[in-house]
Amino acid sequence: ADTCLGPLVGLCVTALLGAGEFLLSWIKNKRPVWTSLGAALFVVAVGTLSLAFEGTPLGKIRNPAMETVACLFLALLVRPKADLSTLLPASVKLSPDRARAMKRILRAFIFLLAAHALLAFASAFLLPLNVSAFVSGPLLYILVLLFFLVAMLKKRLLARVDSRDEWLPVVDGQG
Repeated sequence: ADTCLGPLVGLCVTALLGAGEFLLSWIKNKRPVWTSLGAALFVVAVGTLSLAFEGTPLGKIRNPAMETVACLFLALLVRPKADLSTLLPASVKLSPDRARAMKRILRAFIFLLAAHALLAFASAFLLPLNVSAFVSGPLLYILVLLFFLVAMLKKRLLARVDSRDEWLPVVDGQG
């Protein structure tokens, strides 16, 4: 709808589809699935920001503003009482240890996004347009790539250290 009929119609269709998905999942699960509503609201918020800043002098801060909205949405997922398993298919069971690990990674990612958003906001007002465009666009992709590469490397190094440990059977006082 966005491509054929314009961004405003696309935003309205997105809002309707998101509300429909929320209602359908509520009927199907016999309880509200707030993450589906949250995801729809996130997309609508980002689309609204994009429309509001299009063609205005504030267009330079469109990307950092959307990034800030993404940080806020992700922050909802790492709340202490937030249940990440509602985001996953029913066939995937998430142990408490893995849920804590996912939240830890998400917190670090939120910190990265927030730091980048601050940098992008500052560059929009203090740096030339071409530098600001690099900071708010390609630099984010580079930072995200580095974030996930470091996370994978850390996981491999920890797995390698764990594999070198010698496992001995547990022996009590009676042998």
